Amino acid sequence: MANLAAAVSMQKLEIGMQGKKGFTLIEVLVVLVIIGITLGFAMLSFGDFGRARRLVTQSESIFAEFKSIQQQAMLESATYGLQITPQGYQIMRFDSLKNWQPATSVFLIKPHPFPKGATVQFESSQNKKKPSVIIYSTGELTPFRLSFGTSKNLYFVQIIGEESGRLTFKSELAQ
Repeated sequence: MANLAAAVSMQKLEIGMQGKKGFTLIEVLVVLVIIGITLGFAMLSFGDFGRARRLVTQSESIFAEFKSIQQQAMLESATYGLQITPQGYQIMRFDSLKNWQPATSVFLIKPHPFPKGATVQFESSQNKKKPSVIIYSTGELTPFRLSFGTSKNLYFVQIIGEESGRLTFKSELAQ
């Protein structure tokens, strides 16, 4: 039996086959290229997925900023407002002269644009002469619904404010 194994081993060596096992670098590279092409087609089949995910992330950031403005109003015992337009929002503060002025805090002063390419819908019962949303020093606010979407998927992200001060973030995109 040992002679048979030795004969087979000698035959392999004579033919040029080596006794090492494994993959060559070329074989590994070919497999990686095939996987890359497959993943590329998979990502293309998702289509709008990347833009929708970015919109959800930016909407989450806006939601967090709304919550921080609410907390700022409670800390300062001040009344803040959000003037919401189709392009973005401006943070306002109610001053001692009974006027609405742009907020002067360093992190609140700049205008805040909505995400590029987003379709935005704002609903509120608030009078249009005042800011669109008023945040009181108690944390309560005027009820509103701010919805974001894309041209293909309208309004799949919502920020909802209730009169009690509760802010809710809803997204139809899988988390």
